Amino acid sequence: MNLKNIPCLAYNLPQDILCLKYNGDFEQEIELIDALLKRALPQPLVERLQMEKLLAEGMMKDYETSFDEALAKFEEHIEGFTAEELKSYMIQGVIDWRYRRGQIAFQDAFYSSLLINTPALKQRLKDPDEKARQLAKSTLLDDNMRIIKEKGRRGYRYHIRHTLSPRDNYFRPNQFQHVHIPLPIETEWQKNFKLIAASDYKCINTKGPQGTIYFETAPETNEPCFVEYTYECWSEYKKLDNAVVEPLKLDVKTRQPIDHDGNSLVPNLLEELPHIWFTPYLRDLAASLAGNETNPLAKARKYYDFITKNVRYTYMRDYFLYENIPEFAALNLRGDCGVQGLLFITLCRLSGIPARWASGFCLTPTSVGSHDWTQFYVEPYGWLFCDPSYGGGAFRSGNEERRDYYFGNLDCFRLTANHEFQAEFVPAKKFMRIDPYDSQSGEIEYDDAPLLSGEIQSKRTMVESEEISG
Repeated sequence: MNLKNIPCLAYNLPQDILCLKYNGDFEQEIELIDALLKRALPQPLVERLQMEKLLAEGMMKDYETSFDEALAKFEEHIEGFTAEELKSYMIQGVIDWRYRRGQIAFQDAFYSSLLINTPALKQRLKDPDEKARQLAKSTLLDDNMRIIKEKGRRGYRYHIRHTLSPRDNYFRPNQFQHVHIPLPIETEWQKNFKLIAASDYKCINTKGPQGTIYFETAPETNEPCFVEYTYECWSEYKKLDNAVVEPLKLDVKTRQPIDHDGNSLVPNLLEELPHIWFTPYLRDLAASLAGNETNPLAKARKYYDFITKNVRYTYMRDYFLYENIPEFAALNLRGDCGVQGLLFITLCRLSGIPARWASGFCLTPTSVGSHDWTQFYVEPYGWLFCDPSYGGGAFRSGNEERRDYYFGNLDCFRLTANHEFQAEFVPAKKFMRIDPYDSQSGEIEYDDAPLLSGEIQSKRTMVESEEISG
């Protein structure tokens, strides 16, 4: 199974499989799938069952924390935390849980997810250093917003080192590894990429849609592949006005919408199964939120407002383990940065507003993390940024100015490695990727099998960062 099989997640499953799936009996689900695959089945159903087996194996690894174990973790770190609080957060949908063999089990990132979604808990952290780290990011973003509004433009140069290797238990001496590590791609706001140092590599792709450096290596000892580079990230402030919005420009021959450079916008208006999918519910949701509004900028703002005010931030299991991410967000009203971004993209495309994926790293002067955001296209502005996740964080903290800023604007604490969702690497992987949709941590496979997320070690280090002028 590989990336070309992903659209089959849009197919339904047999009822018996669904019963086991939703009760968390993943071992029995796999046994039933194996039994079904021995029968003569239609090829589309074979593909769907093979894909479901991969999902079930992933779910077994992602949901291993019991209620009592989760409660003990919160009691250890948060002053006065109780079982009643934990049950309340489950009811509110701010913490991801499933039944696992009939018992409650939490997704591995349950602790961080609850902290990021409930700012009040940060004030109750027992460790003063952890409390300071949790509270520092908002100050960084507010200061950046003020500077960019005052100066109109701001830039940073970053020096990053990224290493990737199998974990020791999964290392095979003298066997070929095929390794992809993400790199910044060339964009209007991301410039002057410079390779400082790297392991012996085969090729580099910084043109997109997903930037990587690719290695083929067969080491005797478990030495990581590495890349070290610098690049610049710029942010310019755009003050938006519904009154100046114009219709999309059309190509004189095809009569299809194009951007300022003459590139077709049609791909940014289409479905991309299984996730960017114009389901009946999402069609009705888009129409209900838009109402009688016809201005595309105003409609996009309505979708942004809905997501930032109603979709609670939670860390998620691997995206590969979801059949339809935007509909999950719209039905459950929860999701992380990429889940919220995909819902925004889908609602925009449903309304004829070109929209696309963007992802890579979020940065501070000393750290590197993964993050997803979006862009949407409105004349005469062109491509505008939208970060529903950061906007929702501002809403939860009562900062309306910052929430407003992230509709149309972005900070310069970013590395964009991907500007398309569900795109192939160069060269393409043979097996299913850890993340079939983009690349942030990196990927490794042997000639006969891929390595999974728990089987690799990925380390991203901020070597140096500096503000620049120009």
